Amino acid sequence: MFTDKKHSKRAMLACLLGVCGLAAFVYDIVRVYLAGGEIRAAQTMSLAIALLYGLTGVFLCIWTLVRGETFKLFPVTGLLVNGLLLAGLAGLIVYGLT
Repeated sequence: MFTDKKHSKRAMLACLLGVCGLAAFVYDIVRVYLAGGEIRAAQTMSLAIALLYGLTGVFLCIWTLVRGETFKLFPVTGLLVNGLLLAGLAGLIVYGLT
């Protein structure tokens, strides 16, 4: 019943990075849609920062899961959110190439 495990601060940060990156991604997609498909440099940079957030979040989640000394709630949630962000960015890149 009692355990020495606790929630990892790294995994919490990874979740926060994933949510911020996903919010920036959705905001940029909506702004580009409303502008008629024209993308500006600021939106491109925002998507690049979202990519960095996603990669950093995945790294932090995997690092926390490998250690195994903490609860799994935040690492798994962070991995799902960051994975969704990276999948969305990859889909946007593939869609842009076609």
